[in-house]
Amino acid sequence: MFNNCGINKVFLVGTISKEPRWHKSGEQADMLHFNLTTKENIGKFGLPVEHLEVHRLKIPAKNVSQSLIKGQVIHVEGKIQTQSFVDEQQIRRYNTEIIVNRVIVISDVEVTAV
Repeated sequence: MFNNCGINKVFLVGTISKEPRWHKSGEQADMLHFNLTTKENIGKFGLPVEHLEVHRLKIPAKNVSQSLIKGQVIHVEGKIQTQSFVDEQQIRRYNTEIIVNRVIVISDVEVTAV
């Protein structure tokens, strides 16, 4: 009944932590690459601890409607994509990226809570 069902959908809100750069590889269209850092406070041993996660994002040129710069807080929607490759030591490695189809700029600089 549910042989091939699933949802690959990502919603992230975070800070652009690496200056976005344009890349083009082979027959692919231009893609904007950058890192997005998300923060959350979690409880560890009864104490609040800030947990940071860095996500690698790619946005096709057709989905970029405005300039993005390091330090902006943005909301993105997209999907997870994982690719495997074999490195020089013949070890299989994996890259996981978020392919973004929608971006909303929340603020031009990171906002810190008081």
